[in-house]
Formats: sequence, C-alpha cells, structure tokens
Amino acid sequence: MLVFGLCSLIYFSSCSDDDGYSLDKYWQARASVVEEDGNRYHFRLDDGTKLFVAATNGYYKPKSERAIINFTILGDETGTYDHSIRLNGVREILTKQVVELTAANADSIGSDKVEVSDMWSGGDFLNVNFSFLYAYGDRPHFINLVDNTTDAEKPTDGKIHLEFRHNAYKQPANSKANSTACFDLKPFRKEGVDSVNFIIKFRESDTVYKDYKVTYKYKETEETEKAEGDKKEVKGSDITTIDEVEIK
Repeated sequence: MLVFGLCSLIYFSSCSDDDGYSLDKYWQARASVVEEDGNRYHFRLDDGTKLFVAATNGYYKPKSERAIINFTILGDETGTYDHSIRLNGVREILTKQVVELTAANADSIGSDKVEVSDMWSGGDFLNVNFSFLYAYGDRPHFINLVDNTTDAEKPTDGKIHLEFRHNAYKQPANSKANSTACFDLKPFRKEGVDSVNFIIKFRESDTVYKDYKVTYKYKETEETEKAEGDKKEVKGSDITTIDEVEIK
C-alpha cells in the first residue's frame, strides 16, 4: 500500500547554513532506494544525485526500490554523497519487474481501462502516473507492465512493444483514484547500443487503445552516476496527486 506521512519537523542545533541551505526549505522528488550494509541506505535521484540520510523524523526501513521523498538539504559533499539530508517524509512506490503475458496468466493480468497521465524513463525505471475507477473497500487492483507473448504477429520495427495492464477484478467503480508505479528497465539493455526504444500500449476505454513512445538511455545514466567532482543541483520533481488506494 502506498503510504505517505509528513512527520513533525525537528530542528538540529548541529546544522548550519554554511552551504546556503535553509532548514525550512523542502524538496520533493522521485528516487531509488539504495540499500547498503546492515540497515543503512541512501537515495539516488534520477539524475544520479546521491543523498545521505543524516536525520529523520522517525525510523524508516525501505520496503520498495522506489519512493517519493520529501527532504531538507543539510549540507553538500558528505563522503561519496552529493548532499546530506533530513528525511521529512516518504511515500513508497509500487515497483515491479516486467512480466511475460501468456494464455495461462492472461485472466489474472487483466485488461481493464486505465488512464495514463504521464510515462517516462528515469533512474533505470519506466515511471507511470495513472488513474482508474474504484470503490472504497475494493480488493487491491493489479497493475503490471507486460510483454505480450500471445500476439500472433510480432512488430518488426526494432522497438520493444510492451503493454501497461490493469485488473479491477470486475468490482463496481464509482470514484477516480490517482496512482503511480515504476518498472525495472535494466533487463532490456543491449550490448553495443546506448539506448532502447519502447512503445507502451494501454487500454483507455472500451474502444480506445493508446500508446506512449519512451526512450531508455542507459549509457547516459551510467555516465551521470560515474561523474565525480561536480556538485549537483537538486531539482524537485512535480509529483502528481496520489490517492491512498491500495494497488499491487
């Protein structure tokens, strides 16, 4: 379940404004959770910026690979990190691998309507902002990105064709819910090229199917992560409104 809570803010006397940061300034961004040894972790923004968690407003143990984080910058260049931060709040994002759609699992994957407001490649993931109809108390809706192996004719355009699928389990729907999900793109890397092109299809209505064209540039991602000595400017992300509705 996607849960987000901004805890009460705590001010630390050991922090200074030598780096020009104010303790009452906040950033919100989509990030990858990078686990280290033991219970340690840090966040990596989609531009490669590494954030060291120096303070939090409560214990947080990562459960997902991706999250939307609210944070305050405390300082710059802490060891191998670009910034040290105070973590104010976290919203975990449903993060999954692409699955193979077959005749055997087609019913469980589903093919219900879903509206996609944005879809892009970032941080080695396909990021999708979407909405669907639901009713309170519903069984959690099932969200997947699939490689449809049941298609009789495979495209020959050199692009990777996938489908964004939604299963509402035939439940009544009377409200609109906004949500977000991420899907790992690293398995689609190819040797000898620095990017791959995707066409992602989805069903918007009973009769309308649409698609997004997305380019995954992984060489650019690797070069960004390996860059040293450059102070990265943290840019907040525009995050769509996400409702407290359970998806899986």
